[in-house]
This record gives sequence, C-alpha cells and structure tokens, in this order.
Amino acid sequence: MHFATLYTIIALHLVTQTATMRISTLNCRGLRHDHKINALHQHIQKHNIDILLLQETHIDSLQIGNEIAQKLDGKIIWSLTTPRGKGAALYINNKLNAEIHHFQTDFLGRYITATVTINACTMQITNIYAPNDLRERKNFFKDLYPLLATSHPQILAGDFNCIANSALDKIGGNPETGKVGHAELSAATPAPQHDERYMA
Repeated sequence: MHFATLYTIIALHLVTQTATMRISTLNCRGLRHDHKINALHQHIQKHNIDILLLQETHIDSLQIGNEIAQKLDGKIIWSLTTPRGKGAALYINNKLNAEIHHFQTDFLGRYITATVTINACTMQITNIYAPNDLRERKNFFKDLYPLLATSHPQILAGDFNCIANSALDKIGGNPETGKVGHAELSAATPAPQHDERYMA
C-alpha cells in the first residue's frame, strides 16, 4: 500500500472536553490482504490516528471485518460489499473513550453514519464513498440530505469522487467532469459552522 499516493490526511483536530483527536481518510483500494492490513496498522501508529475513514475496502463479511479490527486495535463499523468493489469502514482507536450509540449503513458499501460519544463529546461521523458514474453520483448526493440531519457536531469525510475547484484540485482531462455532483453535495450538507468548543 503506497500511502504517499493513496493517503490524504484531513487537517482537522477536533477538540473535545478533554483531548484533541487526529482524524484521517483513506481510499485503501482493498483491505483483504495481510500486507495491507499490517501497513495500515503501522500507519495508524506512526501518525497517531484516532479516527480513520476508509473507502473501497472490498470487505464482504463481518467475520473478516472483526479479524481486521482486532489486528488494528480498534472498533470498526463496516458497510459491507463484494470482494471486488466498494465498501466503507469507520475505525475508532481503542485508546479513545468512545461509545457508539447507533449507526446506519447502506447495502452497496457507499456510506456509514454513526453517532458517537468520545471524551464526553457527542458527534455524528459520516464516511462516504461516492459513485464514479456521473448520474449515480448526483443522485447519491441528493439522497444524503436526510442522512446528515443532526443537532450534533458533524464530521463528513470520504472519497467524494468530485472536486469543488478544477483549477486547484485537478490536473488534465475535462475540467468540468470532476465537478459533477459538487452542487448536489453542497446542497445536502449544512454550511460550515465554526464552533470554538470543538475546533483547534
């Protein structure tokens, strides 16, 4: 697993009442082989990752998922899929004092949303893996709105398969293709709120 090309860290430090958390997201392009699991474990330890949102896991059974969770020393919620595509996961490091109240996943391995209390702070964490197909992507984002309705602080991350600014976020190809779905994503998500209780 080449983290130099696949790994994107979110520059976000969420400050709870007692601690700061380090959150990241990664399209892992499959997590069914030991060398990838071991590399991911080393990566979590090296970068002191507290919460990790994974896309394209290719995990199709909870048995396999539970074995991976033990190797990674964390709690993992899986959105299961086929061994050859899709799949998402929400990893929470065991070192956190975390309580998962409830969660929701789809049947295509495209999203996970969970309400979690960590260090006395309750929040909603949503991980999405948007479709490559342009029409499917637009419809996927349109359907997100009720999923994201919450009164809690919210973390939304993942592989959106679209960009907001072609000049900043894309090199080569059709400059407009990558933006398809961004308008629908923006409409589905609330305007960013900067709450000094939670942001560093």
